[in-house]
Parts: sequence; C-alpha cells; structure tokens
Amino acid sequence: MVITVQGQTEVQIQREQKQEAMVITVQGQTEVQMIHKEQKREAMVITVQGQTEVQIHKEQKLEAMVITVQIQTEVQIHKEQKREAMVITVEGQTEVQIHKEQKREAMVITVQGQTEVQIQRQQRREAMVITVQGQTEVQIQRE
Repeated sequence: MVITVQGQTEVQIQREQKQEAMVITVQGQTEVQMIHKEQKREAMVITVQGQTEVQIHKEQKLEAMVITVQIQTEVQIHKEQKREAMVITVEGQTEVQIHKEQKREAMVITVQGQTEVQIQRQQRREAMVITVQGQTEVQIQRE
C-alpha cells in the first residue's frame, strides 16, 4: 500500500499469496519495490515530481486501484487471467492500458481531465467511461 501526498498516488495490490513491500518517500518522490514470493515478480513504482508509472507483471489474479490527484499516471497491467482495474483521476491525465486474453472490466472516471483507455483482447470486453468536464478517448482493438 503506497500513499503519497501532493503528487499523490495510492496503489493497492491484493494477492492470494504473501508479498513484501518497501516504501521510500522523499519530498513527493516514491519508490515501491514489491517482491512476490512463490511467483517471483517485481513491481517498481517510481514517482518523480507528480509523474507515476506502475508496471505489474503477474500470472494470477490481482487487483490494482490507483487514485491520482493532480498528477499524470500510467498504469500498465499485464496478465493472463481475470483482473479488475479502477482508475479515478481528478484534475489529471490518466492512461490505462490493459492487455489480457480473458474477461476484463475497466471503469474509468475522469473529472476535469483527459482519459484514454486502450483495451486489447481476444474475447469479449466491457468498457465504461464516464467523463465529467473532460475529453475522453476510448480505443478498443481486437485481434
């Protein structure tokens, strides 16, 4: 669980196995290294002056909830099974890229911001985009 204030990122990752999280925050700069045992993966989150990139590589079920306030967040989730991603951006720009081979749901709510959702998959998908006072672009590509 990572909480950063002002240039502000909250990352919640829930798994079925044990994990270790080390969080270092220095003047709005956050580095999160999560090492998951039994599957051995690393997720590194680096926030520098309000810009956050989260890369999560996994083979099993995960949930990632990113709340970004007044920054730019890019969430990339690569997975082979079921996932849910909920991104709420307030006064910011959010790009969510979800690549999957199975069922997924993506709900993006953007308030006073610009949101781009790209969902690529081989099966059925559902995308719900709600934009308030903003510009929304939904790109869905199928194979």
